[in-house]
Parts: sequence; C-alpha cells; structure tokens
Amino acid sequence: MNKLWKKYQITKALNNWQNTELSLFCFKNCEGNCCRKPYNRVLMTKKQIQTILKIPDNDALIADSKEKSLGRKLYWVMTHRSSEHPHCPGYNIQNKHCHLQKNKPKICRSFPITVMDDNVRLHSECLLAQKTSAPAIKKLVNICKKYNYKLHVGQ
Repeated sequence: MNKLWKKYQITKALNNWQNTELSLFCFKNCEGNCCRKPYNRVLMTKKQIQTILKIPDNDALIADSKEKSLGRKLYWVMTHRSSEHPHCPGYNIQNKHCHLQKNKPKICRSFPITVMDDNVRLHSECLLAQKTSAPAIKKLVNICKKYNYKLHVGQ
C-alpha cells in the first residue's frame, strides 16, 4: 500500500472513529472539556472570528500573535478571553457543546487526534486519553495496528 493511500485510509478510519466512538464518549463523559479549558488557543480565519463568533477580531486576537500563512491567514484565538468568557467563544454553556458544528475550525474538528508520518497522537488533554481500558481506546489501537501506525498518548 503506498504511503499516501495508507494515510488517506487511516485518516478516513480515524474520522469515522471520531464521529462514532469519540462523539459518544464526549457526550456521555466530557461535555466539552477541551473547549472549557482556560488558556487554550485555536487557529481561526478572520471571517470565522468576525461572522461565526460575532466578536471583534481585536478582542479575539492575541496581542503578540503573528499571522500564520497556510494558504490563508489564520489567527490564534484565545479560548479564555475574560472572566465573563472563561471558555472558547464557540462553546455553549447551556447545552455543553460547541455551537460551531457546521463551521468548526479544522483544529477543533480533528482534536484530539494528530496524524504525522506513521504516528497517531491522542492529545493528553482529552479525557479519553486517561481511560486506557475504554472500548473507544481499544478500537483506536486496532485502527492504528491495522495501518501499522504507532499510537502515542500525550502532547
């Protein structure tokens, strides 16, 4: 199996895992821990900052942030902007979920999984990373084994 095809296949399997196993775990156990954690940063476009979050871009941008050039300009948005907003601006406290589902930034859609080379990393801030015997983790391990990727838990 060529490397590009293999990465496509594992990415597809991981997306399916995230949409089923991870989503189920999050709804039952997490309630947006990654979104509620203070002082995280999320990469967003200026349009997402202004239209989706409906907040002034100068309120969301970190004062010393630099524009990232990845084919488009991206800005770091602080998830904790003030004592009135101690969570990601996209997080809905009432229903304990992100209200940006349709336009969620890529970094949020892929969290807590990162795929690099032949490695899959499960971010340590994800509550699931602390539950190594959970069925969802076992399925993640099996996906990694199937495509000969190494699974790492941590930053």
